Amino acid sequence: MRLTLGLLATAPRVERLSLPPLTIEAVSTLAEAAGRDGDAVFSVTGGNPFFVSELLAASPDEVPTTVRDAVIARAARLDDEAQSLLELVS
Repeated sequence: MRLTLGLLATAPRVERLSLPPLTIEAVSTLAEAAGRDGDAVFSVTGGNPFFVSELLAASPDEVPTTVRDAVIARAARLDDEAQSLLELVS
């Protein structure tokens, strides 16, 4: 299922919306409402709207399943050499 969801994101009939990164102020506002440190959330996410929203929806001590699935799906599409390098650096 994870691989399928990741592949769906790159399917030709799926329309992608490009969102600019959120500002530190926007992230801080969202983080404060969730009882989290805005600077820390911004540092980890770079203001990426998907990562910010998923991180704030998850428990503070876990990697959100949706983020993990997105990373796994992208990594699964890499060739063997790139996957080996990714495993080595991770």
